[in-house]
Amino acid sequence: MTVRQEDSEQCVFQRTLLAVPSAVGLLRNYVETVLIRWGLDHRIEDAKVVISELVTNAAAEDVALGQEITFRIALLPALRLISIEVTDPACGRPKPREAGEADIDGRGLFIVRALADGMGYRDEPGGGKTVWATLRTDPA
Repeated sequence: MTVRQEDSEQCVFQRTLLAVPSAVGLLRNYVETVLIRWGLDHRIEDAKVVISELVTNAAAEDVALGQEITFRIALLPALRLISIEVTDPACGRPKPREAGEADIDGRGLFIVRALADGMGYRDEPGGGKTVWATLRTDPA
């Protein structure tokens, strides 16, 4: 499912920044501010976890580390969804990793799948990929 509806969206926030570990905290703050503005305070914590995991994965890619990534969050009122996207220059499908009990990382995509209503990726025409996740505006 492709959730992007380009110009028909009225509530969109997008930023381009470098894929570095410090970008995670900055984007978590953006997500919180945007969702408060949209009256979706009840989705802040899940959205912050989703963006943290997607940006951490982008920054962990050897190709993307230190390169520009684009973060986009959009409200899709007709679908009652929040769309969260991270575009990075690395090609290929994001790969979930099997994390052992003692591992401190490797669970990010599993966490996103557990929190999100939908998740996927798409290859970008000019190279790279966009990893996206959707959250319902009205969680169960």
